[in-house]
Amino acid sequence: MTHRLPLKKEATKAQMEGKLEGLKEEKTATETDLDLIAKTIGDLHVSCDFILQNFDLRKEARTNEVESLKTAKAILSGASFGF
Repeated sequence: MTHRLPLKKEATKAQMEGKLEGLKEEKTATETDLDLIAKTIGDLHVSCDFILQNFDLRKEARTNEVESLKTAKAILSGASFGF
């Protein structure tokens, strides 16, 4: 004697198994997305750290470049600095 579920219960079971499989796939996709987001956040953190660590040096270099450009412009305009 074989035990079989009534047809309605078999259909419900099959439907629930299908939903479960779909949810498992969705979970896997979500976990993949979260891993990618975590990597992106990590990369941004490294970039921000670099920018913050080098800000003063870059600011000074920019200031020196601006001053050099002003001096060059003045020289080209005919100013004399006694060089």
